[in-house]
Amino acid sequence: TGSPYDNPVTNARFLTFDADYTTGKWGHDFTLIYAMADKVADGVAGNVYFNSSDGHYETEVGGQAQDKGLGFEVDYGLSYQWDESIHFGLDLGLYLPGKYYAFSNGAVANTQTAVFATNLNVMVNF
Repeated sequence: TGSPYDNPVTNARFLTFDADYTTGKWGHDFTLIYAMADKVADGVAGNVYFNSSDGHYETEVGGQAQDKGLGFEVDYGLSYQWDESIHFGLDLGLYLPGKYYAFSNGAVANTQTAVFATNLNVMVNF
């Protein structure tokens, strides 16, 4: 019932694309991330799977297989170097959780919502 960021990732593979572009005083950073779980619950009643949220093994109720897709994240950062002492930055991030998180080991699937985050910062160096 919490944020997908609260769930520890114990068996995942990541595909990342990152691009940085700097021109004069402006900087741009763009990142795409896709994650897939290596091991998931297969949906067969009586089989055992590891619940990474609780940190222990559970017996499957059956009827619902767990998807391997952990989700997709897009991040963008914009920065501006005013002078050698002052730096401004804006970071934006959008996380779209995958169907991996829909698995509930019951008849009703969990709901998933997108997570949007932003960060505005000012840095002064002395």
